[in-house]
Amino acid sequence: MEYQKGEAKLEIGDARTKYIPATVSETSSIAMPLPGYTKEDGRALPKSFLVIFSGGMRREEDYFSVIENNPDKFLSLKIKFYVEDRYKKQHEPLLFELALNKVDEYNGSSDPDTPDDFFLLTDVDLFMPHIMAYKQRFEQKGINLIVNNPCLEVWLYYSKRNDRFVGFVPPTNPDALSDRVKKFVHAQTGGVHPKKAIFDIKANIANARANYLEDENGIPNVFSTNMFLLAERMLPLIEDGLQVVIAERNKRAEMARRGNTDGSGFHGSS
Repeated sequence: MEYQKGEAKLEIGDARTKYIPATVSETSSIAMPLPGYTKEDGRALPKSFLVIFSGGMRREEDYFSVIENNPDKFLSLKIKFYVEDRYKKQHEPLLFELALNKVDEYNGSSDPDTPDDFFLLTDVDLFMPHIMAYKQRFEQKGINLIVNNPCLEVWLYYSKRNDRFVGFVPPTNPDALSDRVKKFVHAQTGGVHPKKAIFDIKANIANARANYLEDENGIPNVFSTNMFLLAERMLPLIEDGLQVVIAERNKRAEMARRGNTDGSGFHGSS
C-alpha cells in the first residue's frame, strides 16, 4: 500500500514532465540532451550534468528554481531533478528504490550524455531506519547521500545564521521535531524563502560546514546537514550566473524605485 503526499515531477533544464511512478511503464527516454545543449546546433555541451533525487517537492525544487528559470545564464550546468515523495508503510520512501533503478538505467544507457554525479536529498524525519538500510547500496551505486536533519530548514537556516540553533527548545514529542524546527527557523530568520536562499550559497556552505557533526554511521546529527557537498559541487558552475541574475534584479528594482520617485510610474487619478 502506498501513501500519496503530492504529485511527483522531474524538472530543471527540461520541458515540464510529470514523473510516471515505477509501477507504470515509462515512455520517456533516459539521459537525452536537453534543449540548448545539443551538438547539432553548434552549442557546447554543459561542463557538468548532475542528477538529483529528492524526497521533497515544493521547497527542494524551489531552491533550484533560479537555475531552472534562467537556463541561458547557467550554461555550464545541467540538472535533472526527480521527485518521489510517496512512501510505503512504516514510512519507507519510494524515492530510494527510484534512485537505485534510475542510476542503473543511466549507467546502462549507450547515450554519451551521461551524468557526472548523482545526489539523493532526504530529510531524516521518520526515515532514519530506511536511510541506514539503504546507505551502503547508495555508496555502491555512486549516489551521494545528502541528509538534512531533521528537515531542509536546517540548510535554509545556515544561509542566514552561523550558530547551531542557539535558543532552540526541543519538543517533548520527538515526532514533532521537524515542525518545531521549521517554526524556529522562521522566527529566527524572518522566513527564508527557498527560491532566494541560493543567492547566499557561499555563506550557506561556510555556516553549514562550521556547524556540521555526524554520528558513527556518517549520518548528520540533528541541526546538521551535508547539503554543502552538493552546493560546493555546483558553486563554480553557477557563481557567475548568480551574479548576472542579481545584477538584473537590482537593475529592475532601481528602475521601479526611480519610477515611483519621479512619478513616471504613477497612472492613477488625482
